[in-house]
Amino acid sequence: MGRPNVGKSTLFNALVKKDLSLTSEKPGTTRDYITCEVSWEGHLITLVDTGGLGQNPKCDLDAAVYREAQIAASTADIVLWVLDGRVGLTPLDIELACWLRRHARQVLHVVNKIDTPKLEALSADFTKLGAPELLLVSAEHRRGLENLRKKIITLLPHPKINKPTLDSLTELLPTVRITLVGRPNVGKSTMTNLFLGSSRTIVNPQPGTTRDAVETPLPHSSLVPKMKTILVDTAGMRARHSISDSLELRACSRTAHAINCSTIVLHLIDAVSGVTTQDKKIAGLIQKAAKASIIVINKWDLVEKTQQDKRHTQFRKEYCTAVREALFFQSHCPIVFMSAATGQGLSDLKSSILQVAENLQTPIPTGHLNRVIQKFCKSFPPPLRGKDRFKIFYATAIRGFARQQDLELDTTSKDEPTKSVMTDQRFYGNNSLTPPHIVAFCNNRRLLDPHWLNALEKKIRAEFPLQGVPVLWLWRDSN
Repeated sequence: MGRPNVGKSTLFNALVKKDLSLTSEKPGTTRDYITCEVSWEGHLITLVDTGGLGQNPKCDLDAAVYREAQIAASTADIVLWVLDGRVGLTPLDIELACWLRRHARQVLHVVNKIDTPKLEALSADFTKLGAPELLLVSAEHRRGLENLRKKIITLLPHPKINKPTLDSLTELLPTVRITLVGRPNVGKSTMTNLFLGSSRTIVNPQPGTTRDAVETPLPHSSLVPKMKTILVDTAGMRARHSISDSLELRACSRTAHAINCSTIVLHLIDAVSGVTTQDKKIAGLIQKAAKASIIVINKWDLVEKTQQDKRHTQFRKEYCTAVREALFFQSHCPIVFMSAATGQGLSDLKSSILQVAENLQTPIPTGHLNRVIQKFCKSFPPPLRGKDRFKIFYATAIRGFARQQDLELDTTSKDEPTKSVMTDQRFYGNNSLTPPHIVAFCNNRRLLDPHWLNALEKKIRAEFPLQGVPVLWLWRDSN
């Protein structure tokens, strides 16, 4: 913890050796606290990056950041109080020193931005705090971090070798990453707090409150049985031409990365404004990443207030039809109407998440799949391309890693090949919750008509439980 812009997020990223927390020269970049677990010499440590303390207390957003940081510091075993070595001791630092003496258990005074040995003399100003030791570091240049780690470890009790517990066994389970995405101010943080039953993320009417991708583990089997569930709250995505701040642009790029790393994406849409152009672009990102998705119409309570009781059901059907027409390329995704503010529809959303997770694991028998394809080909044969016609000889569904040779098959054609949805294999990992890849052996994929393929895919979805799950095709020519 510490004042704004002293380098807390940079130090946090340096200690966890990951670029998790958003860093910027702009004060107050971090708002929601970010956590990460690391293992140092047998100790399992949770590091927490908090927002800067001492901004405008009259601002509701700054007051919420201050409150979250105080809660994190008062419940921590060790507080790393980060000080700016170049600015020196400030009145706010003295005020924080008084608060830490009353509430913190153990405090390490970390003087940051000491990039060279010549700057070590600047730390003399902080001796007025009465600290037994000043730890001089440079988070940006990774200087003094090893000494800081050793000091932290000396303050921790010796690691105990315990029998396997439920928490330790949870680490071995497959991980379901549920990512909430949408435009700014559609209720993603409110939805996150509703799932958790606590105020984990800061909620404010000001658009763009959330900047980092805030990951929070859910209680064991709270959503998907026998699965480790992680909920990810992301920054709202505006149209690129509307973004003039580089910090917001980086926040949007982190949201796009969170989509790529997710298992199931909850696409939140404001019920009052409906599907906008930006919502279509976000849905396009989800489709391009080939992720399982659920369309969540949030703030539905505001819409129902304008409707008469007799028209609720009919209006919901008409609204659902309008969403399907706007997002026609995601016709397989379930639609859930709910209100994160009141909790209305939460049970329906949980049921949809469970169903989509099961659909990701449902096997597709090879025999049944080939019978469906051959029957469809007889009833609706592919269109002729000149004198030739596209043919599928054999197909089988696989899950897990996409093999590199299969990825190359769709890119080596000199002619423009039929576009098939593919994903980057590095985002899958060793996880059973992956969309099915249908490997199809054909005569010549250049003869394939995309409209005919869409019709075949609808037939396959009618035969197998694939609601909310993308279907990926890998083509193998006979040659």
